[in-house]
Amino acid sequence: MPPVQDKSLLEKFLSSSLMGKMAMPLIFIAAILVIVGIDLLLSWNDFSGFFKILGIELLVAVVVWILKLVFSKSKTSDDSVDSEV
Repeated sequence: MPPVQDKSLLEKFLSSSLMGKMAMPLIFIAAILVIVGIDLLLSWNDFSGFFKILGIELLVAVVVWILKLVFSKSKTSDDSVDSEV
């Protein structure tokens, strides 16, 4: 039976940074870059098309964020009303 080896340097870095505080900003930056890249590919170097696609995506993101806030607030207020009764 071979001896147990420690994690490699790469495994230690990935487990410490990606599972730690750096995960969310890195994922956010990567997602933004992927979205902008896909927009550039879809617009075929047409700037007006690129900004239309990007604007639609931003509007959808804002609407989803507002709906998420509204439903999370209503859920917490429903929970507090139930607990008071």
